Amino acid sequence: MLHCHAWQKDHAILKFPCPEKITVLAVAHSGTWAMAGTPKGKLYVWEVSTGALIRSWDAHYKTVTAVRFAQDDSYVVSSSEDAVVQVWELAEILSPVGYHSTGNEFVVGGTAETHVMASGGATGLPTARHTWTEHTLPVTDIVCGYGLGPYTRIVTASRDRTCKVWDYGTGQLLTTLLFPNAICRVTVDPVETVLYAGTDTGVVWQVQLYRTQNNQHDTRFAPGTASLTSDMPWSAVGGDRRIVDITESFTDDSRTHWPMFHGHSEAITGLELSFDGTLLVTASRDGKCIVWDTHSRQQIKVLSHHKGAVSNLQLILRPPGLTGVLGLGVSGNETLKLPNIQPFKRITQDPYVNNGSLTGSTNATTMGDPALIPASGLESLRNNLGAVTEPLVTLPTQQAATHARQVLTELTSKNSQASLQANVAQLQSKLDRIQDHHAKLRGLNDELYQTTVTKFMDSFRDKYQN
Repeated sequence: MLHCHAWQKDHAILKFPCPEKITVLAVAHSGTWAMAGTPKGKLYVWEVSTGALIRSWDAHYKTVTAVRFAQDDSYVVSSSEDAVVQVWELAEILSPVGYHSTGNEFVVGGTAETHVMASGGATGLPTARHTWTEHTLPVTDIVCGYGLGPYTRIVTASRDRTCKVWDYGTGQLLTTLLFPNAICRVTVDPVETVLYAGTDTGVVWQVQLYRTQNNQHDTRFAPGTASLTSDMPWSAVGGDRRIVDITESFTDDSRTHWPMFHGHSEAITGLELSFDGTLLVTASRDGKCIVWDTHSRQQIKVLSHHKGAVSNLQLILRPPGLTGVLGLGVSGNETLKLPNIQPFKRITQDPYVNNGSLTGSTNATTMGDPALIPASGLESLRNNLGAVTEPLVTLPTQQAATHARQVLTELTSKNSQASLQANVAQLQSKLDRIQDHHAKLRGLNDELYQTTVTKFMDSFRDKYQN
């Protein structure tokens, strides 16, 4: 069951059931799409404004643990307890599966066995652009870096005590950071120079992703055998699939290389940075949320109002509808318009979008074997379709348009003068019938009146004569 709340309301504005239990839910930065993962490894994609279920498919073998949209919403990353991370292009997820090429022929319609997809093979399902299986234990968190499309980096955290940095464009593993404990949450600062990793013991690690010339003596980060020069004052930590063990720097002389935040007693469940990267907010199973200063690593504020474990944490700009917000272009008495959100549907309404099958579709049209049309050119396609007089799939909008055209054709095909004369004669006949009926009613009314008056006068006369 999903609940939608608004800042101006003290109760849920929408409540609706889901196809199955939801473990994770993510909404695109544009607010257009929503994606959810389930314990069975299935992914669902809805359009928020209409509630339409766009696509659902089996993406993982075990429970989905995280779903993240890219900053530009061009791709989505999902992870699972099966230790697999998959990257999906949003354009492919949203593309229809009814018309796709198999190479020498087009498939129009069909069943689950005959639907094909140009990039998804014979299953008709979306194909992941990247599938990463380097983790050995369940993946717990994902961070999509800042930037556009192929120029972004992705960070994944796992219970195998590692955080891995990936390049989205090439799909290559860049660096593996090895920690002493299982990692529950991870985040990076806006310029992607510092990584914060929360462990299952409540400790948050602060890892610098770049080093300066002062770290030249640290051979763990040396890129090959090349030495740093004045022309290259900064270099990335790791790289070339290197494994960086952050515990190796824990000596009396270099303990400050990898600072830590101590304040929680149980596993970290939320890790968020402010928009300028100066504040870090952490949440834990111990029921506390702590606001930290990232430079001094001092606690600024501790929120301990929760009676149980904190399950999630997210930082947002304070919305205009929240109490005490002024100067944001909204007056105190003005009511903000709620976003257009509809209950999410449990089945697909497009006969082509349901795991490549028509099963369970509300608008499913009975179709026989799929029509196979040779793709030998546009002229050949026109010739093959020349004998087709009816559409293979008739949608409700097509039926309404066809009926309207038929009515319009009938009206315009008749002689306008004869049609007007027929209408006048019909109206005159109706008027004559109404007049006859009215005359009969007047006669009955007059007769009833005379009878009533006569009886009354007779009774009155008899009363006074006696």
